[in-house]
Amino acid sequence: MSSIQLCAAHQATAAFDGDAIAQYMRTDFITLPEHFSVHEARELFVSQLASDEIPGQVFVVAGKKLRGSLSIKKLLQESDTAQSIRYLMDSCLFRVRPDDPRPQVVAELAERGLDLVPVVEKGELVGCLMEKEIAHLLEDDVTEDA
Repeated sequence: MSSIQLCAAHQATAAFDGDAIAQYMRTDFITLPEHFSVHEARELFVSQLASDEIPGQVFVVAGKKLRGSLSIKKLLQESDTAQSIRYLMDSCLFRVRPDDPRPQVVAELAERGLDLVPVVEKGELVGCLMEKEIAHLLEDDVTEDA
């Protein structure tokens, strides 16, 4: 139902090349089932918070399949608590794969200016890049160019 696992950013992953996005992605993100109502989603969201850090967005899934992202602001401000969150979510048009090479992803991120990117393999959400991971990617790119 949810994905809460701990994984350090830029941790070596034997299955992928050292320059692959898998080396940067997080696996400790929050997901909400697409069939949940606003009320159910709020309850589950709060129960999954592991620290005082509150993400700006979460992923909406059907099983392990990525369906979209949901702004926490939208979730908290929605007055119809019986409404399904599928009507509030946004599509995740840009996504990356764990084996995508870092330089290719850095170029896309620089162009798009995103702060949350899903990492998807065979249609399943396996990780994400949040602001810290994106900053780390960009920093590593600048360091290599110097």
